Amino acid sequence: GALLLWEQYEETEHHSYHAQRSIAGLLLIALRIILALLLASVLYTIISTERSALKRDFYLSFAKGCFIWFLCHPVLVLLSVVFNEHQREKVVTIGVILCQAISVVILYQLFLSRSLYWEVSSLSSVSLPLTMSRGVRGRY
Repeated sequence: GALLLWEQYEETEHHSYHAQRSIAGLLLIALRIILALLLASVLYTIISTERSALKRDFYLSFAKGCFIWFLCHPVLVLLSVVFNEHQREKVVTIGVILCQAISVVILYQLFLSRSLYWEVSSLSSVSLPLTMSRGVRGRY
């Protein structure tokens, strides 16, 4: 959060939000890469010990959505070097929006549609009580 505020404070032009011309912007890119690597290492250990194919598929789809979200910005900043300055901002901004929309769709399919998430989560367990607290049960 502090890096985002620092970047916004230093950047005077609102249209160049994704330009990454400041130290704070470069630190944000580094933070995204570090978070992606940390997520990859944690998910690798989880997936390598998981026996259920359904849960492994869920974790792989989750990783795909998260990696697109975290790595689209650094990759697009690197790829935008081949464009001139005016096109660079547009390529990065539109590319980040498209990649994040794709990531949201992937994560939506996992969490909100009750597909794989519903099958692998503890929320689908029949052992969960139907009420929030046991003391309230007598009133209904």
